[in-house]
Amino acid sequence: MNFLLKGSISSEKLEDVDYSYVEVPIGLVAYRQEIKDLGTLIPITVHQIQFTEKPIENIQYGFCGMIKPSLEKHFGDVCLGGDIKIYTGLEFIRTEGDYFIFQLPIKHPGHEYFKGCSGAPIQSEKGDIVALVCGGNTAKNEIRAISLNTYKTVIDLLVGNI
Repeated sequence: MNFLLKGSISSEKLEDVDYSYVEVPIGLVAYRQEIKDLGTLIPITVHQIQFTEKPIENIQYGFCGMIKPSLEKHFGDVCLGGDIKIYTGLEFIRTEGDYFIFQLPIKHPGHEYFKGCSGAPIQSEKGDIVALVCGGNTAKNEIRAISLNTYKTVIDLLVGNI
């Protein structure tokens, strides 16, 4: 796993960025397994995505994640379980440094309802990926997300796209 740090020529300090990633080999085939049919592995299609430079105002965004992780027994095996939650109707309201702030359309239910969503892509109603969920503010009903476009060059360098 790799973690990014942010630095500047004019400063001796490095700042932690709430962003990590894993390099996977080209041609990797990912699979998922249906709980109801433990013997069947289903290949997952991996798509190239385009990062949007900045969220657009007056359109809706959303994200999905698994919350409240738990260990469950299925046919004698222990499996990781949880609740899949989809949050839609987010509105982009401002930028704070490398982070985009989105307004929830509902009262923030508390961090326990988002724990496990960190790293989930925030996608526009047009299908553009703009950021990854990394925090929130319960008092202001906000979700904070790290800009993907800000760090795209770093990732492109590491994977040889530049």
